[in-house]
Amino acid sequence: MTYVNDILLNFHPYYFEFFDWNIADNIIHIKQIPIFSIKQKELDDVMSCDVVFSEHFLKQIKKKTEQFNENGITALNYAALLCTFNKVIAVKLNERGKIVSYSSLLIDEEYSVLKEFDGIKKDFIEYKLGKLKEKRINKTRNELKQKKYINNKIKESDTEKLEFILYAITNDEIKSRNKIINKLTSLIEKNRKEIFNLLK
Repeated sequence: MTYVNDILLNFHPYYFEFFDWNIADNIIHIKQIPIFSIKQKELDDVMSCDVVFSEHFLKQIKKKTEQFNENGITALNYAALLCTFNKVIAVKLNERGKIVSYSSLLIDEEYSVLKEFDGIKKDFIEYKLGKLKEKRINKTRNELKQKKYINNKIKESDTEKLEFILYAITNDEIKSRNKIINKLTSLIEKNRKEIFNLLK
């Protein structure tokens, strides 16, 4: 088995690029982690669907990832790097083979890994595809957080406030609460910052 040594990872339930890491994140220092070269189609599956890896893959990677911590070195149950010709991601799995968290790599560390493993033979990894995940294309963590906040605040705000916000954005005068909520919800993508500031 091939390993990558001495990298930083930042596992989350959703995948974020390295520039979206926060200082408060639980960033871990990896001593070693197994790496597998896969096809682009397989990486697309991992990023867009709920993927469940085979028992054989779980056995291959079980406790093979080690991390540094204040008590020395501890092993992660199921973790691995998956790489294509231009991308490397880390995944952490549960005991059933389902991905529970993802991590990008720092840009210089990803570049080093891609350079070192360029052209290596593709690994065969068996997995099953589940349902499609919610698309999060071109959304930063802050944008997603604001969108969630807006959706929650729209539901709990009084009708008068929602009327004011809708009028401030569109000059539309609508009295029906349901219609106002539907209209504001449809405007989130285009007017997210403005709606967010008005709801605060």
